[in-house]
Amino acid sequence: MVETQHPGPRARQGPHLGRVLATNPSDTAATVTVQPCIGDAPLYRWYQGQTEQQRAYVELSLRDGVLLATYDAVIGGGRPQSVAMGIDRRHRIPVLTAEAATALLYELAPLAQRVLDDCAIDWNGEHFAAVLGPDAVAAEEIAAVCARRAADGDDAEGLTDIWDIGSIGTLRDADDAGITAATTDAELVSIATTLLAEFREGMGQPHAVIHRLDAHLRELRDDLAADQDD
Repeated sequence: MVETQHPGPRARQGPHLGRVLATNPSDTAATVTVQPCIGDAPLYRWYQGQTEQQRAYVELSLRDGVLLATYDAVIGGGRPQSVAMGIDRRHRIPVLTAEAATALLYELAPLAQRVLDDCAIDWNGEHFAAVLGPDAVAAEEIAAVCARRAADGDDAEGLTDIWDIGSIGTLRDADDAGITAATTDAELVSIATTLLAEFREGMGQPHAVIHRLDAHLRELRDDLAADQDD
């Protein structure tokens, strides 16, 4: 049986919220619970100052049975002990749209259930670590499915289209963006939302994102303000 977890106050939507764990650290979940992806570009995150976006992955928790897709919130690729010990099992995927990522989770759910049905969490003398039985090992075809999606690169289905602000000429000056020296931060947010919606419609890419759009608009506003002060 596969359940669906509707994101709420206790749901693990995204990498920043905590889990509801079993009381006993050696307990494993009985049932897979798919946590659908929601929101606009939920797997996309590009931190300011970084040269590339964060990796996206599918994760199955042996403890709570939640199967989800999200981005890695840690810069530099560090991983928590639960991942190192195989208790939270992560597999890299492309930056998919919410709809495509959710469809992938439901595709993987039967395999994830087989993993839960044939796994344990045992103390290895230093840490609690996952132990997979023969069927769970076979069911980790999850890794192969995710690897195939990742290997598809730009040809993968359901990708979030990612553009850099430098490649979009119509947003390169303040007049095009409708920005003045007096534009407030709240107005910048509204302008960014409008420009992105217009860009998506014009490109026929309803899930596209523009990297550095917010920062670019702030720079335009700040440059105009600095020119007024000179």
